[in-house]
Amino acid sequence: MNNHDQLTAILHHSIKLQPRQQLIDLIKLIYQSEFGTGHLITEESSSLERLKDEIHAHRNEPEPVTGRFTPLGNGLCRIHLAGIENTGISASTVNRLCIWAASLVKGQGLQFKEKLLGLRACLEATACQSGLIELDRFLDAYDFETCPSFSHSTQYHEYYAPSYRVVTLDLWLYFDLFTRLDRLLQSESSVNLAIDGLCGAGKSTLAQLLQFIYSAQYSAQVIPMDHFFLPSRLRTAERLQEPGGNIDYERFLAEVAYPLSESKQFSYHVFSCQNTSHNRKVTIKPGKLNIVEGSYSLHPRLRSLYNLKVFLTVDRDEQLRRLKNRSSEEQFFDFTEKWIPLENFYFDQLKIPQHSDLVLRSDRD
Repeated sequence: MNNHDQLTAILHHSIKLQPRQQLIDLIKLIYQSEFGTGHLITEESSSLERLKDEIHAHRNEPEPVTGRFTPLGNGLCRIHLAGIENTGISASTVNRLCIWAASLVKGQGLQFKEKLLGLRACLEATACQSGLIELDRFLDAYDFETCPSFSHSTQYHEYYAPSYRVVTLDLWLYFDLFTRLDRLLQSESSVNLAIDGLCGAGKSTLAQLLQFIYSAQYSAQVIPMDHFFLPSRLRTAERLQEPGGNIDYERFLAEVAYPLSESKQFSYHVFSCQNTSHNRKVTIKPGKLNIVEGSYSLHPRLRSLYNLKVFLTVDRDEQLRRLKNRSSEEQFFDFTEKWIPLENFYFDQLKIPQHSDLVLRSDRD
């Protein structure tokens, strides 16, 4: 589905769920698709206080007809706040996710105008003359250089009492993870999280997002399993026939797992795939949240280390598309002919998804 078709589908979906919308409300949806709501975040602490006030003000409202999330396109969605305090996710986490979205999405006036012209084509196709007149007035009057924000219609406020924030699709995809993690961080002295799964499923990207969200409050640390690939001298035929045998889990246990389980500062050697040697050393001071990410992180010998075990999966075609985009031709061949079969052997033989607390899909479409 191309971007135009996707936006058209989103507009139709929005109208179906909220039929009392006015044209300006659809224009606002398109505006948020292009620009997000970064203009509303001037300072993190004040943004958090406004969010808390809004959540508390709507404590007893029922779930909105839209459900928890509404798609906007461009990798963004609205998260509706009504009843959100009952899910377990914290206001601080939602606020940090808003800041994350604002840092990624800047938007362009020209792109916004092109999207509005796409809306105009939809109105022409449905012979909506009143909508065409109103949209043309907006196009003539709006300043596409400065792209100021604007409010929902009075009717929209009256019928739908909008209370939401704009975030990336990550929150929608991984909402169960955020709610589970926030509960654990409130109840445990420390949380060790593992993110295992298919190559190309987004394990490293998710770990980086979690570190951004939780670093300030919980000193989140990330430890990549890529640093523990088995060195050449240990890659015997017998070892590589073992499910998960191409990871140096003995070294991980000695250098990471044991000190991490006791929340002690530790150092470990980083294995470099480029020169197949341990070329540097990393020192980690454990935080309240410690994230081990990468294939083989849920190996049975390591599993007892974690409070929360996550397995990421992705559609096969999307997996190959991502790997092709980030790899050379030779690297892509290695992935498809060597690394993916080894990982699948490990997943299947040791039943890694079945031993995970959460199995999550990362397909953003």
